[in-house]
Amino acid sequence: MYSNPPSHGARIVSLVLNNPRLYDQWKQCIETMSGRIKQMRRGLRERLEKLNTPGTWNHITEQIGMFSYTGLNRKF
Repeated sequence: MYSNPPSHGARIVSLVLNNPRLYDQWKQCIETMSGRIKQMRRGLRERLEKLNTPGTWNHITEQIGMFSYTGLNRKF
């Protein structure tokens, strides 16, 4: 089975990247989301450290990207 991505997605990307107003709006949204992810990671790390959860938690705030590996398991 073969799947072909919709062509309108590429047109939308082209429109946003080639329109300064839309590009600035998109960039602001990305910065907002990035800031929120960083804030949530800082909060999680602070709470884990405050609760004296075994282990080191610096990796939570040092990771990059939308997803984070916590290393938590049922024991913690």
